[in-house]
Amino acid sequence: MSWILHPERPTELPPSRNGQTVPTSPGTEVPASPWGEFPNDDKYPKVPDPVERDRLVLTKQANRPFLGLSQYCKQQENEHEEWVKRKKGREVKIVRGEPVGPEEPDLAEEPEVGCLGLIKFRLYTAIVVLLTGKFITGNYLRELEPPNWRKLIPVSISGPTTYS
Repeated sequence: MSWILHPERPTELPPSRNGQTVPTSPGTEVPASPWGEFPNDDKYPKVPDPVERDRLVLTKQANRPFLGLSQYCKQQENEHEEWVKRKKGREVKIVRGEPVGPEEPDLAEEPEVGCLGLIKFRLYTAIVVLLTGKFITGNYLRELEPPNWRKLIPVSISGPTTYS
């Protein structure tokens, strides 16, 4: 709130971490910053951008999630390629007639998530509920009687009408 009481800009900032003061006049190369070495002394190395190969990006904190994701994707691709090689070797052994163990799953394959998985989950849950009812009470619906649906249907639709 001191800028409200003192709107004029100071000619020098307080000392930075290394003890230097930086002028804040408009003609200087260094913009006003709490640390004098901020724009000119980058301590972050530059690495190739995972998306655009001809560009370099800093390894600063804001870029690390994106760089980490690109490393993870490369690792997944390498693991998948190794799995494909092992699978081809296994198929060659099967053709030769050599004994092989069980087929190993692809670790890079993403698990099934979506409507089909949800439908399968609900179907399995309904089957389990019905079978537990049969096991416990001897009846699939746990001795519950379904309601009389004819009460919900109007008489003119459900019953025969006689015209006299």
